[in-house]
Amino acid sequence: MIERFLPEHNTRFALTPTDATSAWRCVRRGTDLERVCSFYYEATVLKDNTVRLGGSVVIDIPPGPRKRSYAGVRVEVRQLLDGSWRVYAGTNLIATAAPSATAGELRAFKGRRRPPSAASASKGLSRTRKALSA
Repeated sequence: MIERFLPEHNTRFALTPTDATSAWRCVRRGTDLERVCSFYYEATVLKDNTVRLGGSVVIDIPPGPRKRSYAGVRVEVRQLLDGSWRVYAGTNLIATAAPSATAGELRAFKGRRRPPSAASASKGLSRTRKALSA
């Protein structure tokens, strides 16, 4: 019954295409496919010139031109499909790292939730105090 049902069911949804041209496009010259097909994270370089992700991944950033430190710079961290890591500052590749031994399989890290800013928390506290005193 299953062999007979599926083809009949699928033929109801089969439509001939209105445009017979292929759906793929050529990739522009200079496009870094490894960068495009990777997991994307944003991070800030720490004062010791490292980037930490998920507590288990630490990537050392070598000094830049004229031994410049990247501390405090917001960077783009990419995990490639082979498990290796790349760190970009804008369009410049500033560091690479081998695949993590603890990772095992590729999966996205959960984003951390940021606590409300101190200013918004103090505003809410002052409103509560005013309501209680009234």
